[in-house]
Amino acid sequence: MYKRSFLGGGLGLFGALALTAPAFADTSVSDLIAETESDSTGQVTSVSQLSDVQPTDWAFQALQSLVERYGCIAGYPNGTFRGNRSATRYEMAAALNACLDQISDRFASKADLDAVKALQDEFAAELATLRGRVDGLEARVDTVEAQQFSTTTKLEGSVIGTIQFGDQTDVDGGIGSSRASALAEVGLTFNTSFTGEDLLQITLLTGNGGNDFFGEFFDAGGGLAGGTVNPGAIEYRDTGPGVELDRLAYEFSPVENLSVTIGPQLYPSDFIDGNSYANDPGADFNSGFFINNALIINDAVDDPGGAGFGFNYNVGGGPLSLRAGYVAAAGGSAVEGATETEGLFGDPHQAV
Repeated sequence: MYKRSFLGGGLGLFGALALTAPAFADTSVSDLIAETESDSTGQVTSVSQLSDVQPTDWAFQALQSLVERYGCIAGYPNGTFRGNRSATRYEMAAALNACLDQISDRFASKADLDAVKALQDEFAAELATLRGRVDGLEARVDTVEAQQFSTTTKLEGSVIGTIQFGDQTDVDGGIGSSRASALAEVGLTFNTSFTGEDLLQITLLTGNGGNDFFGEFFDAGGGLAGGTVNPGAIEYRDTGPGVELDRLAYEFSPVENLSVTIGPQLYPSDFIDGNSYANDPGADFNSGFFINNALIINDAVDDPGGAGFGFNYNVGGGPLSLRAGYVAAAGGSAVEGATETEGLFGDPHQAV
């Protein structure tokens, strides 16, 4: 098929050359063969490299196809094609054979096609299975792309539960009893990155609103006193049943080795406590009791969290880091309270 097509277009060019005077009177067969072979002096890759070929020439498109598509025409060493000189039938045969040899190196032969057809017949069942699997994968990819949450936001979820039972003695020596109870918290975190090096984090929490006996005390008469120290209290006590905003903070790096975080809901322990036994309810003891940084004001500031900022500067990318943070628990309040100043720079707040 391809040979017949080539002869239809290619012989038109060679026939035209033969009818055009003057002829290739001084061109030998070896010269014409050299013209079609890929030698280092005459091979061209674009018809524009032939100085005596113009787009207005009647055979320009045919010559362009032979040069740029099939790569079987070369010019003379001086960069000319000499298209107005004719060739003998022997020279045409030599040139055509050289050109077909060049083409046969680029396309499969009939024997090659027969071999491929035999392999297709032999592995028809396997090919059908693979085709079905590829179609299935494409359908699943289309579904994922159509239903994806966001191209910049990843959604993480967590469910944490605790079952407790036991007795407790309060700080005044009173003894009370507590029944078995179950506490639960469900969290959804949206991690959004706009540049790949920043993080906007939004966390929503809810739960069953349970109370743990570690966070409550009994008075001398055995009644609940509601302690203020809360030793060992579980972090997610009293969470829910409504949905609350646990975190809204944006972290970015203005310069190398410096990370800055700012937001209306974050915590001092984010910046100044690296304790591996605290600050991660999904992996640790879920209690502020294990926070090992005495500088953190736990109940008044770190427990509720608030508005503020913090930074972490890793000096020279080495083992030394400088960290600082400021959080105002009542930073969202513009109205002065009865006993506290409140507001972003009022009490209660913490700067470390």
